[in-house]
Amino acid sequence: LRGVIIPPNLLEAEWPEVAGEPWSTMSRPVALTRSVLLVEAVSPAAVSILRFGVAGLTQRLNQALGAGVVKDVKVRPPGRQGTR
Repeated sequence: LRGVIIPPNLLEAEWPEVAGEPWSTMSRPVALTRSVLLVEAVSPAAVSILRFGVAGLTQRLNQALGAGVVKDVKVRPPGRQGTR
């Protein structure tokens, strides 16, 4: 499924339903590249909270989008460029 391309606006539109809480209110999807989803947290404090839930989010996303579409999730603080 490496060739699967999910438009960012589609993922963002479905984010509240697919991601669930706390992801839907504390983050937004930025990019899905090579099976790695980059999300931006709403605050630096949210980064720590969300990083503990990466495994659960990955599982929910793969149930919604297809097995293996998302292999990892990276959470970055608000306003920061890059993949951290």
